[in-house]
Amino acid sequence: MKFSLIYEAQTVDSSREGDRRIFDDTVEQAVLADKLGFDTFWCVEHTALSNYSHMSAPETMLAFVAGKTERIGIGHGVVCLPPAMNHPVKVAERIAPKHLSLRAAGRTAEGPVIMHMRTVTFATLLLAASTALSAHAQSTMDYAQAKQRADADEASLHALTSRAMRDAQARVLDDAIARCAAPDADTSPFVVVAELDAAGKVVHTWRDGGTALATCVQAQIAGRTLPAPPRAPFLTSFELSFTP
Repeated sequence: MKFSLIYEAQTVDSSREGDRRIFDDTVEQAVLADKLGFDTFWCVEHTALSNYSHMSAPETMLAFVAGKTERIGIGHGVVCLPPAMNHPVKVAERIAPKHLSLRAAGRTAEGPVIMHMRTVTFATLLLAASTALSAHAQSTMDYAQAKQRADADEASLHALTSRAMRDAQARVLDDAIARCAAPDADTSPFVVVAELDAAGKVVHTWRDGGTALATCVQAQIAGRTLPAPPRAPFLTSFELSFTP
């Protein structure tokens, strides 16, 4: 089960001071939620809805909150897309830099939800292109970058989630070693970094170590399934060393 917060900036005080107070409170709550282990902080766009919602530019708030927090996911909700208000191209341009930079840190939640039927197809294609660029950036990481990202992702896990992930990794490794072991195998230490999708499936791997055993274990890890991570993509490390 995941727990998230979604904000529309509701306030009974629509004065300038009231707006300042509601945004200050929102940031304070986001920082606390990050420390308490909430999964995602969401904002949605509404325009000209006094009191009900004063969140007219979610990407601004999300960028600010991302800079104030360390691990909580950042989610962009609904965007209104009448072209005279928010042209789909400009929406994609505003969201894509945030999307790509936070993808690199593993903190984006999927979104946004797009409204306005005449422009939904165009906007969706633009945002799909943004996601494709993100996936390309992910796949072109080298081992050192992947390992650094894995260390950060693993450090963000709660204790129980971390234990479940390690237990599942141990089972995968036991099976891989059983399939790959040979009497004269070179047992030099090696590391395999795995990228998990939202379902926990290994969709990409990196390896540090060139032995036949390391290569075989990497192949065995590819395509396996671990517990679903709190966000995707999520990177984790399989580190092996052998005691004589």
